[in-house]
Amino acid sequence: MKMSPYSFPGIDPKIRSKFKTKQKFTITPWDILKIIADETGSTISELVSRKRYRHLVDSRQLFCYIMRKRFGLTYSTIGSFLDRDHATAIHGFKSHSDKFKFDRKYYEISERVFEKVDQEIIKWS
Repeated sequence: MKMSPYSFPGIDPKIRSKFKTKQKFTITPWDILKIIADETGSTISELVSRKRYRHLVDSRQLFCYIMRKRFGLTYSTIGSFLDRDHATAIHGFKSHSDKFKFDRKYYEISERVFEKVDQEIIKWS
């Protein structure tokens, strides 16, 4: 991400140079699916399947939220990883906020997944 030199006037030029380089993450959506599958006790093939069990649906919605919010992927791209369309990804992203607020078990799983994803990002950056 290229920054203007006026964006951070008080930052040391050595640190500022880190903002100018593009960070390449080698973490893939399949890695995120693996983290979610490990936390929920399911497999990646179950997450990508057409099954509509509650724990699988919650896992898919968490995946949609992470990929959109943390990585900025389009809904179509997110849907293609799950073998679904963009409308499912939109619904999953929007449903996450209600479940995150009101469902205690979903909240705990989400927090553990967020921590593991952040650790993977830090590891690869």
